[in-house]
Amino acid sequence: MAEYLRQLTKNPFFISHTIPIFVLLLTFVLFLSYPTNLHATFPNGFINKPFCGVDAQTHHQRALGLISGQYPGDKPWLFIPFYPAYLATLYVFLGIDFFFPVVVQSIFNLITCAALYAIGRYLFSNLAGTLATLAFVLYAPFIYYLPCYDQSLLTVPFFTLTVFFLFKFQANRQIRWLVFAAICVALSALSRPTILIIVPAVLLWLFIYRISFKRFLLEALGFAGLVLILISPITWHNYQTSGLFIPLSKNGGVNLFTGNNPDASGLDSLAHVQSQPAVLRHVELQKRRISGETTYSAEVFKYIREQPGDWIQLTGRKVWLWFGEADRPLISPFFSQTIEESMILRWLPIEWQAMAFTALLGLVLAKSRQHQANMLVWLVYGFFSLATILFFIQLRFRLPFVPIVVIYAMALVTQASNWIQQNQKRYWLVLIVLLAMYLILPSLWIFILIYSLRGLWAASKPSGDVVHRWTFIVIWSYLVVGGFFIHSRMAANDVSQTIAHYLGPRLVGQGILGQTLQMDCDGFDSLWIKMGTFDNNHDQPVTLFLTKDLDAQQTLLAGQFDGSKVQDNTWLHFEFEPLPDSNRQTYFFFITSPTSTVDNSLTTRGYSDVPIDYYKSGQAYAGALGSLQKIEADFAFVATCQQSLWQKLLAGVDYMATHKVWVLSSTKEYWIILGLHLVLLIVSTIGIVISLRNK
Repeated sequence: MAEYLRQLTKNPFFISHTIPIFVLLLTFVLFLSYPTNLHATFPNGFINKPFCGVDAQTHHQRALGLISGQYPGDKPWLFIPFYPAYLATLYVFLGIDFFFPVVVQSIFNLITCAALYAIGRYLFSNLAGTLATLAFVLYAPFIYYLPCYDQSLLTVPFFTLTVFFLFKFQANRQIRWLVFAAICVALSALSRPTILIIVPAVLLWLFIYRISFKRFLLEALGFAGLVLILISPITWHNYQTSGLFIPLSKNGGVNLFTGNNPDASGLDSLAHVQSQPAVLRHVELQKRRISGETTYSAEVFKYIREQPGDWIQLTGRKVWLWFGEADRPLISPFFSQTIEESMILRWLPIEWQAMAFTALLGLVLAKSRQHQANMLVWLVYGFFSLATILFFIQLRFRLPFVPIVVIYAMALVTQASNWIQQNQKRYWLVLIVLLAMYLILPSLWIFILIYSLRGLWAASKPSGDVVHRWTFIVIWSYLVVGGFFIHSRMAANDVSQTIAHYLGPRLVGQGILGQTLQMDCDGFDSLWIKMGTFDNNHDQPVTLFLTKDLDAQQTLLAGQFDGSKVQDNTWLHFEFEPLPDSNRQTYFFFITSPTSTVDNSLTTRGYSDVPIDYYKSGQAYAGALGSLQKIEADFAFVATCQQSLWQKLLAGVDYMATHKVWVLSSTKEYWIILGLHLVLLIVSTIGIVISLRNK
């Protein structure tokens, strides 16, 4: 064994790929450790049924149906076939074990990382590929879904492999790589039908970079034809059982309607509470569909035709949800543990918004060494994004998009060493932009560190110039001191619940909608609540009350506002005299509108508590005072206190120690860190000034 390891370490491939191999080993450990840790945390979750709720159980039942031959039976495929087929294969050969498929798909996603490295290396450099792979591994939401039976965990590796094989084809024009790419496209589409949209994207790319028209026809017909042949058994079954041309799954119509109707929010509204307007609209539509009065597509076209402005606004919201929305509001929680509550995931530093912002800069500024391959990326992921936005958005749907985003993000940071030597103006401009955005997107810190260190080290190494070394100390100190500012701001807004997918009950007559909350500071003086509206005229006055109990015996605040000026998804702000002893006190705010009816009512927005209660220190209520009923939800609100800068800093340090933001749990240790880095910031700034004068 020892001799084998010695020979392995002398292998040229191993020597040139030591770091990527190490990253893959780290990936292997992390991908298996999280599901194993979750298995230990929820031991019953993998025994009698698969983990992760209804979707997982549905996949399991369909896999059993495939084995018995009862599914899909004499009906067309309603949902995607690939994941149930994956489970069925494991069940047949290895028996039914609810944890083993999780282990297999965790190992299988090592393919994603290997392909990701190869793509980054081909487009930019070895370092870009390595860092992109590492960043992908440190992206918590992907690992969050690993213990689940979810089709995205098969979509991501095959979709990423598709791009890799197309790159191989572009490099030498060997047809076998195009065949492999077509196979991966078909498998990806069997787990996410919208991926079929990349077939015309690839055909367009083949046409643009054709060697000859005859060669293009051969490649295009071969690629598209093979994809169609591979999915044809599904298409043929659907035609035989329904008489309709349904390429993959029958649920395309309902998904299109879910993302495009007057009550749509851009999210999967049918997966939330059954009382939601979008769900009620769907139930009513089902009756008309069964009677043959209408279809899903007819309703969508009717909506676009009759309310084009509303549809354009909805589409704009979906564009934001796809490209710009943070991870947390898009996560579909299948089990009662958040990323922040996981002892493994909470420390992973990569977050979507910081990664996407850095990738946007990389897309514009980082020059790829493969123009044709770069164009392929634009076409494939552009078409895929457009197809997804046409329906509705979930974080799971965005996971196949993550590998290419992280490549362009790391392409930017690895360009630093070239720019500081060849285009200093660009280097410093990008650094200034990243540092400015850091206060808005705190998770940019890791990209800033890599970018600044790579650039400043390259500039100072040959000449020994201390200015660049002092500059790095300034940047490091800025990030640390800025971290205190950021967490002080977070502490000031800590009493809050800001996710607002859930539309509360209608505010009618003597009924009220309210929320309890517990303050963590003295001087409570400001309250924001997020309002929601229905498809009606909401023109009645609404009054907000703040009390200390559910019976409203002691009113602390009463403020009225005009319901006609309220728009959906807007925050209303109320300020009042500071309450001096509010720390650790529980309050109850509620709104009422006695003159409102079902036809002119409005409501508040929030988030359902099932299965995750994001705000555990409060509860939403509805009904009449004296007979209020709990709602399994929390309304969206932000409660803040009147605090001086010093008080906010004290709260921020306490917040950092309580949440062990930097592992440490003592406020004293955080004060030492702050003081040390303030001194470093001053000293290093002086060092830069002196060094520049000496020049």
